[in-house]
Amino acid sequence: MKDYIAQMLELQEEKNRLFFKFQESPINEQVEYLNTKLDLSQYDKLKTNFLLDVMNSYYIDNEVLMQVWKSWLGTSITHECCTRIGLISFFIKNPELKSEMIAETFDFIEKNLIVQYSENERYTDEIIVYHAALLLWDLGYKNALQSLIKKYQTICDDYFDEEEYREIDNLVEK
Repeated sequence: MKDYIAQMLELQEEKNRLFFKFQESPINEQVEYLNTKLDLSQYDKLKTNFLLDVMNSYYIDNEVLMQVWKSWLGTSITHECCTRIGLISFFIKNPELKSEMIAETFDFIEKNLIVQYSENERYTDEIIVYHAALLLWDLGYKNALQSLIKKYQTICDDYFDEEEYREIDNLVEK
């Protein structure tokens, strides 16, 4: 527990330094810094949650945030509930990014649904459809969610039951 508290205090100090660094840096450097901080080969939940906290706590240019969102779409980060909550908070605070976020999500699925891992072998990474659906559902983006379900009905049927489909039908668009 002491180690965790020490890590959190260290992250708080880093967050304060980071805020000033962001204010002084051009947009491309802000994106580079955030993407560098999130080193996927050394995936770390604390680091991820810290970056989400920075995104949600301080004003950072929306262009930077959307570029970070795009780079995160392909990671396991969007699969985790606590991280999804951070992303939901971010998009609720920035409703002007809704259409861009939805377009990027659909584009990402289109490009990454089929994974070619050798010359003659490939598989369908269906879980990305499910995780995108969860995020759209959590955000209350009913129209986008229903479009996703319609486009990937077979995949969605494996993850959602009739009761969940009824809940989606009764969802109020936000």
